[in-house]
Amino acid sequence: MIYDRLMAINGAAAVGLWQQGRERRELMGTIGAAEFQALLLEAPAETNVSRGAALVAVHGPMVPRASRLEQLFFGAVSTFGLEAEMRALAEDDEVEVIVLDINSPGGDVRGMPELAATVRDVREKKPVIALGNVDALSAAYWLASQATEIVGVQSSRFGSMGAFFKHADFSGALKAEGIVVTEFALGARKLEFSSGGPLDDEAKARINDLLAGIVDGMVDDVAAGRRMPREQVQK
Repeated sequence: MIYDRLMAINGAAAVGLWQQGRERRELMGTIGAAEFQALLLEAPAETNVSRGAALVAVHGPMVPRASRLEQLFFGAVSTFGLEAEMRALAEDDEVEVIVLDINSPGGDVRGMPELAATVRDVREKKPVIALGNVDALSAAYWLASQATEIVGVQSSRFGSMGAFFKHADFSGALKAEGIVVTEFALGARKLEFSSGGPLDDEAKARINDLLAGIVDGMVDDVAAGRRMPREQVQK
């Protein structure tokens, strides 16, 4: 599971991420150094340019700064990497149109406001087409909504706007194992989201405020991206 991160991701997809990560980490342990290096070298490019169209793959959960390893083994999309790529494509004279080939349940909200603003800037220079192929959900819809045009296939899914935060209290499990954790910190709020115990009411209220701010920002960006009233987005 995903804990202690503000997420804008489809709920059903979030459930499987932890198990998927474990399976891929086990796979990494079975690959030798030579095979691993070959995989890195042979990994397909994420963007293909043909006849003036740049096809940008946005496949998998969105992570602020996904490393090459995370992209290769965990199928992660680097949000800040995608932002830099969009800026580069906007200045590339060989690129006339940018197609975002999206199949993502969403992901971490960090970096999404910056990416949304960048896509809106880029579409003023050249068309940006968001293709839902097949899922553009939550943070991925946040991205898609900034394009000049959104298109899909018969099986496409769009939307699932919102955000969540999960906190795990491991104190009971640790106690059952005879493990005592002593935490030291300076700063009144340094440990307020610690997994060493339950959240108090003040911490819960702060999380709700954070979530409200994220969703407000998402709604604002979707409204700006689709050029529609904010009230209509909230329906």
